[in-house]
Amino acid sequence: MADINQIISDLGFPKQLYEVKDRRSIAHVIRLKRLYGIYVLHFANGEFYAGLTINVVRRFAQHVVNHKDIVALSFKQVSLNKLQSEEKRVIQTLEKAGFHLRNIIHTSISYAPSAFDEVMPPQQQEQWVNDVNFVISTGQRADEPELRRKYKDRYAKLVQKPYAEEMIQVIRQYVQTCIPTYLSSEMYYWNVSCLLEKRANNMLIYSRVCIYWQEVFTVGTINGEPFFSWHLARSPLEINVKLKRGTLTTLNPALFLKHPLHAHLHTYKPGGQDQINLQLDGSIEAALNVLHEPTILYAIRRFNLNLMRKGLNIYYKYHCFDLADRLVN
Repeated sequence: MADINQIISDLGFPKQLYEVKDRRSIAHVIRLKRLYGIYVLHFANGEFYAGLTINVVRRFAQHVVNHKDIVALSFKQVSLNKLQSEEKRVIQTLEKAGFHLRNIIHTSISYAPSAFDEVMPPQQQEQWVNDVNFVISTGQRADEPELRRKYKDRYAKLVQKPYAEEMIQVIRQYVQTCIPTYLSSEMYYWNVSCLLEKRANNMLIYSRVCIYWQEVFTVGTINGEPFFSWHLARSPLEINVKLKRGTLTTLNPALFLKHPLHAHLHTYKPGGQDQINLQLDGSIEAALNVLHEPTILYAIRRFNLNLMRKGLNIYYKYHCFDLADRLVN
């Protein structure tokens, strides 16, 4: 792993590291006229948190309420109009260097404590991610009669659409193999919608599976033919190719020779930088084959679990229980 002091220096932070262990306030530690900028919290266990602030003294006081193990702080002044872009750059640089961050936004993996641990123990989470044959098919489902009533008519319309039954078969495979403890986490951590939403280019969205703050799987038709779209972790799909002047990291071409997939840079901020969008236009069988590809399945599982660890699903109000019945039973 890279040296944190060197990385911090390369990011433009002053060499001065503020020792703040057991402090509840840093009002007498940081004596600067301008208190806005980017800060990095150093924790006793070797983890970090990076963020932006317009007043680092006040922000530290807020953090120390929730984090009792802050031992040091790095701070650099940044102009107000560059705070957001610089925050993202610092977070992504630290994560790429291999440091564990407690940040949720802009990170691919958050090391902050998660409420999801109460739904699925961490040891079980690790087993589920690394063993693509491990599936948990037990648990108590959510029940919201008003939501069931709300989307009942839309579900009835969905099942009348061309390829609807085949599409449901693919979504079922996705939910049962790509979502951890899919019964216990239903609605609160993931949802499935009956959108029937028309888009440009003769596209009709049938359904989406969403986790946390973003979509992860979309099915529909383009010009009357099925299409599928996945958001997943990029790094498991990459290989290193040796060149005369170094090494090139690229997507594994074998996956695209085996499956009729197209890679796109369509990503969402909640999923972090280690993210890619794969799309498939074609048969139902091809989509099912993608979901049986071990490398892709691992990348989907890792991505989805990381999103669920970040927080609750904000799209729960769009959950279609009639469709979910077909997916989890």
